[in-house]
Amino acid sequence: CHWLNHRFGSKLSVHARHHQSTTRSEVDIASIKAPSFDVVMLWKQHDTFEYMRRHNSLLSAMSRSAHFNQLIHWEPPISRQQLFDLSVDNARAWSDAYKRYQGRQDTSNVHYRTYIYSQKPVELQQVQYRPLASFRDYFYRENNKYLSPQYQSLLWIYPPFFNFSLIHDVLRYCKVVVDFVDNSVLESEDPSVEQYVCSQYKFLIANSHLCLVNCRGMFDFVSELGGEPLLIENGYPQRPSYQLRTDPISTQPEFVFIGNMNGRIDWDFVFDACRYYPRYIFKFYGASTINLRETSIPSNLSIFPPVTSEQAYAEILTLNSIGFFPFLNNRKTYYMNPIKFYEFRSLGIPIITTAHHNVPDIPGIFFANNIPLMDIQLSTILNHRKDGFSYLPSLDFYQKFSWDSRLNAIYSSLLKIDND
Repeated sequence: CHWLNHRFGSKLSVHARHHQSTTRSEVDIASIKAPSFDVVMLWKQHDTFEYMRRHNSLLSAMSRSAHFNQLIHWEPPISRQQLFDLSVDNARAWSDAYKRYQGRQDTSNVHYRTYIYSQKPVELQQVQYRPLASFRDYFYRENNKYLSPQYQSLLWIYPPFFNFSLIHDVLRYCKVVVDFVDNSVLESEDPSVEQYVCSQYKFLIANSHLCLVNCRGMFDFVSELGGEPLLIENGYPQRPSYQLRTDPISTQPEFVFIGNMNGRIDWDFVFDACRYYPRYIFKFYGASTINLRETSIPSNLSIFPPVTSEQAYAEILTLNSIGFFPFLNNRKTYYMNPIKFYEFRSLGIPIITTAHHNVPDIPGIFFANNIPLMDIQLSTILNHRKDGFSYLPSLDFYQKFSWDSRLNAIYSSLLKIDND
C-alpha cells in the first residue's frame, strides 16, 4: 500500500494484505513493446449486464487485448433503499449488485464492483453495510488488489458518476478518458440534477487526456463545452456464434425491440402498426414508464422487463424476427447511437426504424415513419425471405464494426497522448 498511497493519495494501512494479480497465460505482456494499461472504469448506472452497452463491450474487448492488463469496473455507490426500489421493477437488481459487491462476477482480469451502503447505524442492521463515507476506502482497497505499478493506469469514466467527489483525487494519478454516452443532462427534469450533470461534464472535460463520444450530436455538444472529442461510434457485441435459431419459413415474423424505452419511443406509431397488423406479434423488452393499467394497448403488443443480450440471443431472437425501432426524433435521440442497430444486423435480423439520427450506414436497415411506407418495407423483407435471401451481413461488416477495431482506434489515440 506504500505505492498506492503515493500514487493515488489514499490513506490505506501499510499492513494491508498483498494480493497477487492474475494475468492471461496466453499473453506474455512483458515481451510486448507497446505500452499496456490497467483500467479503472466508472460506469454511470446500476445496470451492468442488463443490456450489452458500450462500457460492457469495450471492457470485453480490453479483456481480449494484449494492450490492457487488469480491468476494474465500478458502478456508483448505491444505498440499500435505492437498491430495493430498483428491485421492484427488476427482480435481479439486488442479487446482481450483491454479487458485484462480493466480487462474485469477476474473471481473471475483469473485476466488477458495486458499493452498497446503508444510512442506518450499524447496530440497527441485520446485515452490516458501511456508510457512504466509507466508499473511498473500499474503492482504493479493491483497486489495490489488482493494479500494478508495472502499468500506467487509466481512469475511464462515463459521466455523470454520482458521489465522484469522494474519489476525485484519483484524477491526479491516472490518465483520464471521459466517454460520453447519450446526453444525461436531458435525463432529469430536476434543474439541480441538470446543473450537477453539466458541471461534472465540464469538470471532467477540463481534467481529461482524451474525450470520446459515440455520435455526431455528442461530438457537437462536448465541443461546445470546451472538449476536443474523438468520435468512436458503437459496434456489435462479440459472441462465439452469430447463428440464430431457424424457424420454419411459414412462421409469422415477430417485431422485436430490446432496450430503454423512456422518452425514446413513438407509441402512437407502435399502436397504429399493431392495429394494422393484428396477425403479427410485437414484443418490447426493457425499462418503460408506460402505465399498462391506464393505457389500452393492442392485444398483439407485449411489454416485458429488461433482458440481457445473451437472453435475447438464446431465447427471443430468431431468423424470423424483425427489429422494430420506432424512435421519436427528438433532442434525446439526437444524442443517441443505439447499439441495437449493430447487434441486430450482426445476427442477420433486418430492421424497420423511424429514426433519423445516428443510424449507421448498414444494408438491411429500412426507414418507415408511417403505415403505408412500413407496409412497403415489410413486403420487401418478407419477399426477400420467401426467395431465400439472407440478411446476414458481409464479412467486411464484422471487421469494420467490431469493438476490437473500435478499441484499436482508441488505443492509437492513447499512444499519441503518451508521446505528447
